[in-house]
Amino acid sequence: MPRGPSLTAEAVCFFRAIETARPEADRVLDDPYAERFLPKSWRPWVRSPVARMVQMGFNGRLALGPGALQGFVALRHRWMDDALVSFLAGGGEQVVVLGAGYDSRALRFAAALDGRPFYEVDFPATQRKKQALIAERVPEAKSAAIYLPIDFERESLAEGLAKAHTFEPGRKTFFVWEGVAMYLHKEAIAQTLDTVRTLGATGSEIVCDMWSAPPGASFEARLRRAGAALLGTIGEPLKFSLQPDEAPAFFASHGFETAEVLDSEALAERYRLTRRKIFPDNCVVRAVV
Repeated sequence: MPRGPSLTAEAVCFFRAIETARPEADRVLDDPYAERFLPKSWRPWVRSPVARMVQMGFNGRLALGPGALQGFVALRHRWMDDALVSFLAGGGEQVVVLGAGYDSRALRFAAALDGRPFYEVDFPATQRKKQALIAERVPEAKSAAIYLPIDFERESLAEGLAKAHTFEPGRKTFFVWEGVAMYLHKEAIAQTLDTVRTLGATGSEIVCDMWSAPPGASFEARLRRAGAALLGTIGEPLKFSLQPDEAPAFFASHGFETAEVLDSEALAERYRLTRRKIFPDNCVVRAVV
Protein backbone atom coordinates (compact mmCIF):
# COMPACT_ATOMS: atom_id res chain seq x y z
CA MET A 1 0.00 0.00 0.00
CA PRO A 2 1.27 3.56 -0.69
CA ARG A 3 2.50 5.45 2.35
CA GLY A 4 3.02 8.86 0.72
CA PRO A 5 0.83 10.78 -1.73
CA SER A 6 -0.25 8.56 -4.60
CA LEU A 7 1.76 8.76 -7.84
CA THR A 8 -1.03 6.91 -9.63
CA ALA A 9 -3.49 9.64 -8.60
CA GLU A 10 -1.13 12.28 -10.01
CA ALA A 11 -0.79 10.40 -13.30
CA VAL A 12 -4.58 10.14 -13.68
CA CYS A 13 -4.90 13.83 -12.86
CA PHE A 14 -2.31 14.57 -15.56
CA PHE A 15 -4.39 12.65 -18.09
CA ARG A 16 -7.47 14.70 -17.18
CA ALA A 17 -5.48 17.90 -17.57
CA ILE A 18 -4.26 16.84 -21.02
CA GLU A 19 -7.85 16.14 -22.09
CA THR A 20 -9.01 19.54 -20.83
CA ALA A 21 -6.22 21.23 -22.82
CA ARG A 22 -7.59 19.83 -26.09
CA PRO A 23 -9.57 22.13 -28.38
CA GLU A 24 -13.16 22.36 -27.14
CA ALA A 25 -14.58 20.52 -30.14
CA ASP A 26 -12.18 17.61 -29.61
CA ARG A 27 -12.36 17.01 -25.88
CA VAL A 28 -14.69 14.75 -23.92
CA LEU A 29 -13.93 16.15 -20.48
CA ASP A 30 -13.54 19.64 -19.02
CA ASP A 31 -11.80 19.60 -15.64
CA PRO A 32 -10.39 23.09 -14.98
CA TYR A 33 -8.93 22.01 -11.62
CA ALA A 34 -6.87 19.05 -12.81
CA GLU A 35 -3.87 21.08 -13.93
CA ARG A 36 -3.82 23.01 -10.64
CA PHE A 37 -3.45 19.78 -8.66
CA LEU A 38 -0.35 18.69 -10.57
CA PRO A 39 3.20 19.06 -9.27
CA LYS A 40 4.72 22.25 -10.66
CA SER A 41 7.27 20.24 -12.62
CA TRP A 42 4.45 18.41 -14.43
CA ARG A 43 2.34 21.41 -15.38
CA PRO A 44 4.41 22.65 -18.38
CA TRP A 45 4.04 19.23 -19.99
CA VAL A 46 0.24 19.54 -20.26
CA ARG A 47 0.57 21.75 -23.35
CA SER A 48 4.01 20.62 -24.46
CA PRO A 49 4.95 19.16 -27.87
CA VAL A 50 5.23 15.78 -26.14
CA ALA A 51 1.60 16.01 -25.01
CA ARG A 52 0.55 17.01 -28.52
CA MET A 53 2.43 14.00 -29.90
CA VAL A 54 0.69 11.70 -27.43
CA GLN A 55 -2.69 13.13 -28.38
CA MET A 56 -2.41 13.56 -32.12
CA GLY A 57 0.17 10.90 -33.01
CA PHE A 58 0.03 7.91 -30.71
CA ASN A 59 -3.74 8.11 -30.40
CA GLY A 60 -4.13 7.47 -34.07
CA ARG A 61 -1.78 4.49 -34.19
CA LEU A 62 -1.30 2.60 -30.94
CA ALA A 63 -4.17 1.06 -29.00
CA LEU A 64 -1.70 0.30 -26.20
CA GLY A 65 0.09 3.65 -26.25
CA PRO A 66 -0.06 6.39 -23.60
CA GLY A 67 -2.54 8.39 -25.67
CA ALA A 68 -4.92 5.44 -25.77
CA LEU A 69 -4.74 5.05 -22.00
CA GLN A 70 -5.25 8.80 -21.54
CA GLY A 71 -8.34 8.56 -23.77
CA PHE A 72 -9.85 5.78 -21.66
CA VAL A 73 -9.23 7.71 -18.43
CA ALA A 74 -11.00 10.75 -19.89
CA LEU A 75 -13.92 8.65 -21.14
CA ARG A 76 -14.50 6.78 -17.89
CA HIS A 77 -14.35 10.03 -15.93
CA ARG A 78 -16.90 11.72 -18.20
CA TRP A 79 -19.19 8.67 -18.05
CA MET A 80 -19.04 8.68 -14.25
CA ASP A 81 -19.69 12.43 -14.23
CA ASP A 82 -22.84 11.90 -16.27
CA ALA A 83 -24.00 9.06 -14.01
CA LEU A 84 -23.48 11.26 -10.94
CA VAL A 85 -25.49 14.15 -12.39
CA SER A 86 -28.31 11.77 -13.34
CA PHE A 87 -28.32 10.24 -9.85
CA LEU A 88 -28.52 13.63 -8.16
CA ALA A 89 -31.32 14.76 -10.49
CA GLY A 90 -33.21 11.58 -9.56
CA GLY A 91 -33.23 12.34 -5.85
CA GLY A 92 -29.92 10.88 -4.68
CA GLU A 93 -29.08 11.88 -1.12
CA GLN A 94 -25.31 11.57 -0.65
CA VAL A 95 -22.09 10.78 -2.53
CA VAL A 96 -19.01 8.80 -1.54
CA VAL A 97 -15.82 8.75 -3.64
CA LEU A 98 -13.63 5.78 -2.77
CA GLY A 99 -9.93 6.35 -3.38
CA ALA A 100 -10.65 9.94 -4.38
CA GLY A 101 -7.10 11.01 -5.20
CA TYR A 102 -7.22 14.41 -6.93
CA ASP A 103 -10.86 14.05 -7.97
CA SER A 104 -12.43 17.49 -8.49
CA ARG A 105 -16.13 16.57 -8.57
CA ALA A 106 -16.79 18.23 -5.21
CA LEU A 107 -15.63 21.47 -6.83
CA ARG A 108 -17.15 21.02 -10.28
CA PHE A 109 -20.58 19.81 -9.13
CA ALA A 110 -21.07 21.89 -6.00
CA ALA A 111 -24.18 23.51 -7.49
CA ALA A 112 -25.75 20.18 -8.51
CA LEU A 113 -25.02 18.77 -5.05
CA ASP A 114 -26.97 21.65 -3.54
CA GLY A 115 -25.75 20.95 -0.01
CA ARG A 116 -25.99 17.17 -0.17
CA PRO A 117 -23.09 15.46 1.64
CA PHE A 118 -20.08 14.55 -0.52
CA TYR A 119 -17.49 12.30 1.15
CA GLU A 120 -13.98 11.71 -0.17
CA VAL A 121 -12.24 8.60 1.16
CA ASP A 122 -8.50 8.14 0.64
CA PHE A 123 -5.15 7.58 2.29
CA PRO A 124 -4.22 10.34 4.76
CA ALA A 125 -1.07 11.47 2.92
CA THR A 126 -2.87 11.98 -0.39
CA GLN A 127 -5.70 13.88 1.27
CA ARG A 128 -3.34 16.17 3.17
CA LYS A 129 -1.54 17.06 -0.04
CA LYS A 130 -4.80 17.64 -1.92
CA GLN A 131 -6.20 19.95 0.76
CA ALA A 132 -2.95 21.93 0.79
CA LEU A 133 -3.07 22.29 -3.01
CA ILE A 134 -6.66 23.55 -2.92
CA ALA A 135 -5.77 26.11 -0.24
CA GLU A 136 -2.71 27.26 -2.20
CA ARG A 137 -3.93 27.17 -5.81
CA VAL A 138 -7.73 27.50 -5.76
CA PRO A 139 -8.47 29.43 -2.54
CA GLU A 140 -11.57 30.94 -4.14
CA ALA A 141 -13.14 27.50 -4.74
CA LYS A 142 -15.90 26.23 -2.50
CA SER A 143 -15.42 22.47 -2.24
CA ALA A 144 -18.34 20.38 -1.06
CA ALA A 145 -16.00 17.61 0.08
CA ILE A 146 -16.01 16.09 3.55
CA TYR A 147 -12.58 14.43 3.82
CA LEU A 148 -12.31 11.02 5.45
CA PRO A 149 -8.68 9.85 5.69
CA ILE A 150 -8.62 6.06 5.98
CA ASP A 151 -5.60 3.81 6.26
CA PHE A 152 -7.04 0.65 4.77
CA GLU A 153 -4.32 -1.44 6.41
CA ARG A 154 -5.76 -0.53 9.82
CA GLU A 155 -9.48 0.21 9.36
CA SER A 156 -12.37 -0.76 7.13
CA LEU A 157 -14.49 1.43 4.88
CA ALA A 158 -17.42 1.12 7.28
CA GLU A 159 -15.22 2.21 10.21
CA GLY A 160 -13.90 5.15 8.21
CA LEU A 161 -17.34 6.36 7.19
CA ALA A 162 -18.51 6.05 10.77
CA LYS A 163 -16.03 8.82 11.64
CA ALA A 164 -18.21 11.22 9.65
CA HIS A 165 -21.09 11.92 11.98
CA THR A 166 -23.15 13.27 9.08
CA PHE A 167 -22.92 10.06 7.02
CA GLU A 168 -26.18 8.15 7.30
CA PRO A 169 -26.30 4.46 6.39
CA GLY A 170 -29.51 3.49 4.68
CA ARG A 171 -29.77 6.60 2.53
CA LYS A 172 -29.76 6.63 -1.27
CA THR A 173 -26.03 6.91 -1.93
CA PHE A 174 -23.84 7.20 -5.03
CA PHE A 175 -20.45 5.50 -4.74
CA VAL A 176 -17.63 6.34 -7.16
CA TRP A 177 -14.89 3.70 -7.32
CA GLU A 178 -12.59 4.84 -10.09
CA GLY A 179 -9.21 3.39 -11.02
CA VAL A 180 -9.00 1.22 -7.90
CA ALA A 181 -10.48 -2.26 -8.32
CA MET A 182 -7.82 -3.63 -10.68
CA TYR A 183 -5.16 -3.06 -8.02
CA LEU A 184 -7.00 -5.11 -5.38
CA HIS A 185 -7.35 -8.81 -4.70
CA LYS A 186 -10.75 -10.37 -5.31
CA GLU A 187 -11.38 -10.68 -1.57
CA ALA A 188 -10.90 -6.95 -1.03
CA ILE A 189 -13.22 -6.15 -3.93
CA ALA A 190 -15.89 -8.47 -2.53
CA GLN A 191 -15.58 -6.88 0.91
CA THR A 192 -15.95 -3.37 -0.55
CA LEU A 193 -19.04 -4.30 -2.57
CA ASP A 194 -20.62 -6.00 0.43
CA THR A 195 -19.98 -2.89 2.54
CA VAL A 196 -21.44 -0.59 -0.12
CA ARG A 197 -24.55 -2.76 -0.35
CA THR A 198 -24.95 -2.70 3.43
CA LEU A 199 -24.50 1.05 3.77
CA GLY A 200 -26.67 2.18 0.88
CA ALA A 201 -30.44 2.12 0.65
CA THR A 202 -32.25 0.35 -2.16
CA GLY A 203 -31.61 2.37 -5.29
CA SER A 204 -28.07 3.31 -4.27
CA GLU A 205 -25.53 3.01 -7.09
CA ILE A 206 -21.86 2.27 -7.58
CA VAL A 207 -19.87 3.17 -10.69
CA CYS A 208 -16.47 1.59 -11.23
CA ASP A 209 -14.04 0.46 -13.88
CA MET A 210 -12.50 -2.96 -14.31
CA TRP A 211 -9.49 -4.30 -16.15
CA SER A 212 -10.40 -7.07 -18.61
CA ALA A 213 -7.29 -9.13 -19.24
CA PRO A 214 -7.24 -10.33 -22.86
CA PRO A 215 -7.56 -14.14 -22.87
CA GLY A 216 -5.54 -16.57 -24.93
CA ALA A 217 -1.91 -17.27 -25.73
CA SER A 218 -1.61 -15.30 -28.95
CA PHE A 219 1.21 -12.81 -29.36
CA GLU A 220 -1.25 -9.91 -29.31
CA ALA A 221 -2.91 -11.14 -26.10
CA ARG A 222 0.46 -11.58 -24.38
CA LEU A 223 1.58 -8.15 -25.55
CA ARG A 224 -1.60 -6.51 -24.25
CA ARG A 225 -1.28 -8.25 -20.88
CA ALA A 226 2.36 -7.17 -20.66
CA GLY A 227 1.44 -3.60 -21.55
CA ALA A 228 -1.21 -3.51 -18.83
CA ALA A 229 1.24 -4.95 -16.31
CA LEU A 230 3.56 -2.00 -16.95
CA LEU A 231 0.92 0.27 -15.45
CA GLY A 232 1.83 -1.19 -12.09
CA THR A 233 5.17 0.61 -12.27
CA ILE A 234 3.43 3.88 -11.27
CA GLY A 235 1.15 2.35 -8.65
CA GLU A 236 0.47 -1.18 -7.55
CA PRO A 237 0.54 -4.22 -9.84
CA LEU A 238 -2.74 -5.24 -11.47
CA LYS A 239 -4.35 -8.03 -9.46
CA PHE A 240 -7.97 -8.44 -10.57
CA SER A 241 -9.56 -8.90 -13.97
CA LEU A 242 -13.22 -9.05 -14.96
CA GLN A 243 -14.60 -9.50 -18.47
CA PRO A 244 -17.62 -7.34 -19.39
CA ASP A 245 -19.88 -10.39 -19.83
CA GLU A 246 -18.89 -11.61 -16.35
CA ALA A 247 -19.91 -8.39 -14.62
CA PRO A 248 -23.67 -9.02 -14.16
CA ALA A 249 -23.17 -12.34 -12.36
CA PHE A 250 -20.27 -11.04 -10.28
CA PHE A 251 -22.17 -7.99 -9.05
CA ALA A 252 -25.37 -10.00 -8.55
CA SER A 253 -23.44 -12.29 -6.18
CA HIS A 254 -22.93 -9.24 -3.97
CA GLY A 255 -26.51 -7.98 -4.05
CA PHE A 256 -26.42 -5.63 -7.05
CA GLU A 257 -28.33 -5.41 -10.30
CA THR A 258 -26.06 -4.37 -13.14
CA ALA A 259 -27.62 -1.41 -14.94
CA GLU A 260 -24.88 -0.78 -17.50
CA VAL A 261 -21.62 -2.32 -18.69
CA LEU A 262 -19.59 -0.62 -21.42
CA ASP A 263 -16.26 -1.73 -22.81
CA SER A 264 -13.77 0.76 -24.24
CA GLU A 265 -15.22 0.56 -27.73
CA ALA A 266 -18.76 1.21 -26.49
CA LEU A 267 -17.55 4.16 -24.42
CA ALA A 268 -15.85 5.66 -27.47
CA GLU A 269 -19.05 5.25 -29.48
CA ARG A 270 -21.13 6.82 -26.69
CA TYR A 271 -19.03 9.98 -26.75
CA ARG A 272 -18.18 9.95 -30.47
CA LEU A 273 -14.45 9.39 -30.06
CA THR A 274 -14.25 6.51 -32.52
CA ARG A 275 -11.46 8.21 -34.48
CA ARG A 276 -9.20 8.06 -31.42
CA LYS A 277 -7.54 4.84 -30.31
CA ILE A 278 -8.72 3.91 -26.81
CA PHE A 279 -7.00 1.43 -24.49
CA PRO A 280 -9.01 -1.73 -25.24
CA ASP A 281 -8.86 -3.89 -22.12
CA ASN A 282 -11.11 -2.04 -19.72
CA CYS A 283 -14.80 -1.70 -19.00
CA VAL A 284 -17.03 0.47 -16.81
CA VAL A 285 -19.90 -0.82 -14.68
CA ARG A 286 -22.90 0.89 -13.09
CA ALA A 287 -24.65 -1.33 -10.54
CA VAL A 288 -27.68 -0.67 -8.36
CA VAL A 289 -28.44 -1.94 -4.85
